[in-house]
Amino acid sequence: MKKYKITLTAELESLKKVQEFIENFAYENDLSPKTLFNLNLIIEEIVVNICSYSYPENEKGMFTVEISLENEEIHLTFIDSGVPFDPSTKDVTFKDSVSNADIGGLGIHIVKELSKSFSYKYENNQNILKIVLSEKIKN
Repeated sequence: MKKYKITLTAELESLKKVQEFIENFAYENDLSPKTLFNLNLIIEEIVVNICSYSYPENEKGMFTVEISLENEEIHLTFIDSGVPFDPSTKDVTFKDSVSNADIGGLGIHIVKELSKSFSYKYENNQNILKIVLSEKIKN
């Protein structure tokens, strides 16, 4: 099992670099287009949240994305040293449709729905979010 890792500045411009990193991972591991699409949804939601909310306005922080393929499961880990935030506690209330859902948390809800497992811990002054995807991942 090979673990791929990228560390970038927590700014929205880094999203494109993470997406290229994920596309390279998908190509090297022969992942299906559907899996790459799901990975990109997850990456965009989590990275945008880290870049937008993890660090105070004048502070330049960093974040790391790790990804590996183990027994036909994709393991994603997001690490940052920003403000502690546990996305696993964020639930969205749907009143009668998605368009009437509570503000905030819809992206995290989608990430949870795509994930086999979704776990968070704050350890050594770091937010650590682990996501596992399990599906038919080969072309």
